[in-house]
Amino acid sequence: MESLGKFAPSKTQVASKSYNTSAALTQQSLYILKALNLPAVLSFLLLFVLSIDTLSLLHYIRADYIPLADVLAVLFLPFFAARFRVTPLFTIVLFLCGYILTHGLIALFIEFVALGEKIYGPISFSRQAAALFLGLSLFFVLRKIFTQVSNQFIAISAMIGAFLPVLVSIFNMIWGITGSALASKIVKDFRTPINPRLIIPLRAEGLSLEPSTFASYLALIVFPFALILIYQRKTRIMGMGFLLASAAAFLWTFSTVGFITAFIVVFLGAILGPARRFFVTALLLFPFLFLGAILFFHKSYMSAQFSILSKHQHDISFTDRFDSFVGPYERVFSSYDLFGYGLGESATHFKYLVPKKAEKEMAAENWSHLPELNSLGGRLLAEEGIIGVLLAVLMIFTALKEVNASLKKEKNDSHKFFLYITRIALLATIASYCGEFGSYAVPYLWFWLAVIDSRYIRSIGHTVEVTSFHENNAR
Repeated sequence: MESLGKFAPSKTQVASKSYNTSAALTQQSLYILKALNLPAVLSFLLLFVLSIDTLSLLHYIRADYIPLADVLAVLFLPFFAARFRVTPLFTIVLFLCGYILTHGLIALFIEFVALGEKIYGPISFSRQAAALFLGLSLFFVLRKIFTQVSNQFIAISAMIGAFLPVLVSIFNMIWGITGSALASKIVKDFRTPINPRLIIPLRAEGLSLEPSTFASYLALIVFPFALILIYQRKTRIMGMGFLLASAAAFLWTFSTVGFITAFIVVFLGAILGPARRFFVTALLLFPFLFLGAILFFHKSYMSAQFSILSKHQHDISFTDRFDSFVGPYERVFSSYDLFGYGLGESATHFKYLVPKKAEKEMAAENWSHLPELNSLGGRLLAEEGIIGVLLAVLMIFTALKEVNASLKKEKNDSHKFFLYITRIALLATIASYCGEFGSYAVPYLWFWLAVIDSRYIRSIGHTVEVTSFHENNAR
């Protein structure tokens, strides 16, 4: 034993080694705590649940869209309500929302108090005011916390958030192709708490309300961020993996609306850039992909829908979306929607906004007492009038102007690419709101507005702290 004593470390060496180990662990712990700050944690959480656009409250609240991200943003709002950086986009968003509420209250007073209309007016106004508050809360919280995280952090968090819904969709595909009982059980276990009324093997819904909304989530959120990751060498493999997996999930939605939304994304990319060669190639291949999905999967919903439309026959899904947007503009001079019926009042004046031949069928697709326009573009004119539409257009131009201002000050190519993709995603989202989403609560427009405004704030130097998965690439 004594012969081994000379090889044993001394007490001083042991203490020194222990101290160095403790210091290293402390330093690592501090780094982790610094990385996992509140803005980073909340950014990750909200991006993780972004695809969950409804909650299992349908037995208690009659509403299609109750996005989980919006609900969480309302809970987090008190922590970020003290100080807001005022920007041009922030100002016009507040002004638009203020106009919507004020105009709606005045219209409600005229309808309910002066004219003695039924109780449905206040109910409809309250529903849409709540939806507007949910969406606006998400914008407030995201624009605040996104100023303190990097572009790459947002992109990777969005991809991690998409992992579970895409995986569920892959199992949905396996269930539909092979009839696997295990795949069926996995899909049903995840889908039942979200929307137990729609669980089928031949269409993927991810964790969204229905296939079309999930396809829109993939086209408007997942595809853009996958391209951003592909552009960067360190995350290229990850981005390509997510793009291929999400493309498979997207195909299995068999959503015509989803294909149109994806086509708009690709078309805008081919025109505006960046990576025009990629987008032009995708644009040329897109018709073959669409026709292949119809012909190869001839029993799918999209194939049946296309067959009906090709015969010039009636399809309620198409009519609901088309007339919800076009109807108010067609009847702008034969009703009062030039001035706007007020927030939520499109439900009580539904017959004045859509063609008579489609009125009953469209109402049957919704709550018969309070039928909804399935287009925010149509709802905006019907409820807020021409002033509301002009304010919304001004908001869009302001957002694009902030993107251009950020691009002028940006020198890093990867960050410029991020901003270019953001511009494409914003314009595609606006187009999708004309024929897919009719609720202010849907999070995607608020999300992209928050991304743009936060990048603008960072470009003018108003940022406190940066969190990134790769510190040397933080910006």
